Amino acid sequence: MALSASRELFQSKGEQKTKSVLAANATQFYRGSFVMKNSAGLAVPASVAAGNHGIVGVSLEETLTANATTYIKVQYGLLKIPAAAFTGETQADVGEWAYGVDDETLIDLAAGATNAPAAGYIDELDTDGGIWVDIDPKANADHGVHA
Repeated sequence: MALSASRELFQSKGEQKTKSVLAANATQFYRGSFVMKNSAGLAVPASVAAGNHGIVGVSLEETLTANATTYIKVQYGLLKIPAAAFTGETQADVGEWAYGVDDETLIDLAAGATNAPAAGYIDELDTDGGIWVDIDPKANADHGVHA
């Protein structure tokens, strides 16, 4: 289910990486939401959509873009995704790709939906149920979507 309000940001390992990405016009972003690039290369909330260029990060702010010249700031890198925001993970998924289904939820390879944007590699399952995912915008764009 897509977010309808901001949520807490995810814990990161190592250096916190951020970048600004050009956002689509008149688009609502919530703090803590997964952000992808659409087929035009503009940032939009993650969703299952043909031609997307993968997840670029997690929004650091809540904003409604006013025009097509608005940039939003996202966090990327090795992020701890709470179990509630991930569906279907097991130890066997470590080293496999995770995919987005909306701006709130990631899924594992086996549960993959057609045209789901690549989110990154599952790096580790934490003892508290969190899932460490390495969100790398370039690798996600190169990997493409779940077929």
